[in-house]
Amino acid sequence: MDQGGGAYALKWVERPGGTYTTYTVMEEGAIRCEDAVPPNSLMRLAQIQLGCDGVAARERAERQAEAGRQAKASEPPR
Repeated sequence: MDQGGGAYALKWVERPGGTYTTYTVMEEGAIRCEDAVPPNSLMRLAQIQLGCDGVAARERAERQAEAGRQAKASEPPR
């Protein structure tokens, strides 16, 4: 809300009916297909829009996970 003189402030506006969506820190940032996310969340919607729910996406995630396990297994012991 413009308060004049170059000053601005937030103002809560009440509207009749409807629903509000709020976002938490958990819902900010990047999302990957292999991330476990709550159903019916904004993060799950993002995964669906990225195509993470198809067979090809699941197979790709499995291949990436297997490649990571193999790379870790081939590292010399510390």
